[in-house]
Amino acid sequence: MTGPDASLALEKYRRGARGYDRRTRRADRFRRLAVERLALRPGETVIDVACGTGVNFSLIQDRVGPQGSIVGVDLSPEMLAAGRKRVDAQGWRNVTLLQASIEDANIPRHAEAALFSLTHDVLQSEAAVANVMGTFGPAAGARARRDTVDQHRALWDRVPRRLGG
Repeated sequence: MTGPDASLALEKYRRGARGYDRRTRRADRFRRLAVERLALRPGETVIDVACGTGVNFSLIQDRVGPQGSIVGVDLSPEMLAAGRKRVDAQGWRNVTLLQASIEDANIPRHAEAALFSLTHDVLQSEAAVANVMGTFGPAAGARARRDTVDQHRALWDRVPRRLGG
């Protein structure tokens, strides 16, 4: 299983960062469902894999609260710039943004959950999935290991392909 071509992904999301949230709005119910299925609790740390513009951050914040934390990882500096604007506008102090490929990201090793929302390309990379799954601390237990990838793959199968992104 190989992952996405980084140069193609960078170009796609460089061009698509502006207006991404608007263009993918039809996927909002799948985003909500994905976050709900994680059964997050206050104080937990969540990795938002390929977080892009941070469109999932408010959904995660509602569940983990200010005592929890979000680590958003994305390859695209343009998408992360939009995510940073969202974080700054909301005044969230518990969000860390990392610009890196998921395979190579130096993700903190203490997360309870990971959100793979509209990350069909990332899920094709065994190295990316292994890097994310390696972030789970002992508190995550079987919940994160069992649910995270399988549920999000199942959700992706239900998303209409014309949504893109």
